[in-house]
Amino acid sequence: SRGVPGGAPSRGGQWGRGGLSVVFVSHDLAVLNQICDRIVVMYAGRVMETGPTTEVLSRPRHPYTEALIRSIPSMQKSDGPLPSIPGQPPDPDHFPGGCRFAPRCPHAVAECASASHQLVDAGARSTACIRADRLYGS
Repeated sequence: SRGVPGGAPSRGGQWGRGGLSVVFVSHDLAVLNQICDRIVVMYAGRVMETGPTTEVLSRPRHPYTEALIRSIPSMQKSDGPLPSIPGQPPDPDHFPGGCRFAPRCPHAVAECASASHQLVDAGARSTACIRADRLYGS
């Protein structure tokens, strides 16, 4: 059980009728996978992807989410440099137009730099990548 000491409900449980919501901010995806039902992946102040935690982490639909997952160090493989996302985060005083991850994205095309930032719903999930269907299927 993933319950909290003191009688709190386990993951997915509810307290009374209203349930319980907690915002937990972390870069530790392993911890988030253990304690969260839903996840919101943000980059440079914008939501890139959201949905049920297990779905988002097992089948990302945004290149930033995919890059975050790839950058998790492996306990089995310790040789070589630690995985990282190439490039630098944008300057908050000068965010790029379009997708803020586009300058670091290996899948970016010209349209990514100009497309308006919109989350597109796909069932219980949403993504802000205009190429999600082409890259990850529908």
